[in-house]
Amino acid sequence: VFILSSNYSGSHFLSLLLGSHSKAVHLGETKNLVKGDVNCYTCGELNDCVLFKDINELTADSFYPELFNRAGEQVNLLVDTSKKITWVNKFIHQKNDYDIKVIHLIRDPRALRRRWTNKYNSITSKINQRRLTLKAFPKKVFSLFFASQNTIYLYKWLKQNQEIANFTKRHSLDSKIITYHDLTLEPDKTMSTLMGWLGESYEASQLRYWEFDHHGTQKSEYDWVKKEQTTSHFDLRWKDELTPSQSELLLNNLNFKSFLKEQQLSQLDDGLTSKK
Repeated sequence: VFILSSNYSGSHFLSLLLGSHSKAVHLGETKNLVKGDVNCYTCGELNDCVLFKDINELTADSFYPELFNRAGEQVNLLVDTSKKITWVNKFIHQKNDYDIKVIHLIRDPRALRRRWTNKYNSITSKINQRRLTLKAFPKKVFSLFFASQNTIYLYKWLKQNQEIANFTKRHSLDSKIITYHDLTLEPDKTMSTLMGWLGESYEASQLRYWEFDHHGTQKSEYDWVKKEQTTSHFDLRWKDELTPSQSELLLNNLNFKSFLKEQQLSQLDDGLTSKK
């Protein structure tokens, strides 16, 4: 199971919920584990981890077979939250050997706008983000050149999510769209639907993911969420930093509305939903 998404969309949260199933294992961002950029959350050094020892020595062909072998015969699902198309592309040639599933996790662009505004806070980084957006949308160079930074981030969001949608369609991958809104507000219902799609029965204990030991990567900034032992943390901080007029400008963008229609998503006051 691959989770594809923009950053800051809740991919680790979703992966931990999935990986808490008795027949599943949360891996985290394996692309970063391979590079040695991060340690195993449970074991520390990768070479001390029974699951990820010498992971950088594995080839694309042996990568998941070896991880399945290490995970144990009871495991049917490995959940990889590397998020990037380039990583998944290394393994799709194995779709005849494995039942590859892709979850496209989508979060409201207004929330991502907040995270990107905080991240790209220098003039240089803002200019670079505008340059990358202009490159991605050559037919809109003139309008985007003079657009607000909020609009630049909307098109950054559009680029990332449209690329994921195109990728799954082009390779005829079995994929499913899940929104951050639906996952956090209705985790029980969302997980039940997901597990059925994945061919397993939903286990209520999955919502208590903090009760299980998970290897791989995790986000330290969410440790407090686990300490609170809750799956209902719904981050709406973006509402305090976006004026109604700014929000309306983003939501009324024709390209954005077209994308929602294509993916059968609806816009609510507090986020995106796949519910009809």
